[in-house]
Amino acid sequence: MKRRVWIAWVLLCATGVGQCKSKDKLGPDLSGSWPTSTTMGVLEDAGFFQHKEVDETATQTRRLASERLSKYMCHQLYFVTFRLKNGITVSAIADIDY
Repeated sequence: MKRRVWIAWVLLCATGVGQCKSKDKLGPDLSGSWPTSTTMGVLEDAGFFQHKEVDETATQTRRLASERLSKYMCHQLYFVTFRLKNGITVSAIADIDY
């Protein structure tokens, strides 16, 4: 079990490092991908909503800030807004290092 967790962690880190190789001085804009899905998972785990309640066509993600920490490491902030099918809006700020 410990080995599986270690392998999953290494794969996630390798993916994050590979994504940061961008010509953009601020790092890649991952809006709509990893920050959105990660934030959705955290909010679901916290009990704010269920995945089936989200109107995915109305979901928005904007990069607020980005800082390159090193050649392969970036720190970014994203503002993520989920609109539920019942009209309620849930917003969160995602703080991501990769």
